Amino acid sequence: MLRALPIPAVKLMKTRFLFLLSLLVMFSLSGCDEDCATVDCIQEPFRFRVLNAQGENLLDNGTLALSQIAIYTPGAPAATLPLSAYAPLGETYVEAGLSQNTRAYTLAIDGYAPLELSFDLDVRSGDCCTSLTIEEAYLNEAPVLKDSKGERFIILP
Repeated sequence: MLRALPIPAVKLMKTRFLFLLSLLVMFSLSGCDEDCATVDCIQEPFRFRVLNAQGENLLDNGTLALSQIAIYTPGAPAATLPLSAYAPLGETYVEAGLSQNTRAYTLAIDGYAPLELSFDLDVRSGDCCTSLTIEEAYLNEAPVLKDSKGERFIILP
């Protein structure tokens, strides 16, 4: 013999069903369209080590501090890019987030002449985001050197 559910149990089941249905509709409407699936949302930072002629990392050996390094648009030293230190496996790199609209910068390091930095960037825009990757970096018009792992470094005299 079948027994009917009590009225409060039926109301609770209806409420849960409506709640789950509304969540399903909300998630299906909030997804990106097909363009978003084809764009990798990457903002690659410019990351480099600062070395002396003997190959020693000047940030690691205490010769330089991050506060002695600045990257800015030429002619606008007050508008510096935010820099951060990145130290995987004990070796310190300088990281700077680049602007998708700027290709030329000045690298200023206390005690050294200003250096010209320029970039070939790949900027792609989609409905969900804009990605930026560095194809090539140049220091005084020569490609920035890379080690065997593809990591960039700058040698100071």
